[in-house]
Amino acid sequence: MPAIIETVLKQALQNGLPVIIIYHGEKEMTQRRIYVRGMDDESVTAYCTVKKALRHFKMKNILSAVIAEE
Repeated sequence: MPAIIETVLKQALQNGLPVIIIYHGEKEMTQRRIYVRGMDDESVTAYCTVKKALRHFKMKNILSAVIAEE
């Protein structure tokens, strides 16, 4: 994963900002608006506004991440 994605996710976590990610799941590629709740080297735990639930995203499957406008 590019370092810029990790930087964006950390900034969002620290500041409570929403993030738009492009995620490559098992079956398809999706765009999600998330609020990062925690992260480690392998995954991100975040509230997903699409699913309206807490979700876990594998770091290696996050293709892009940008801070969203609120």
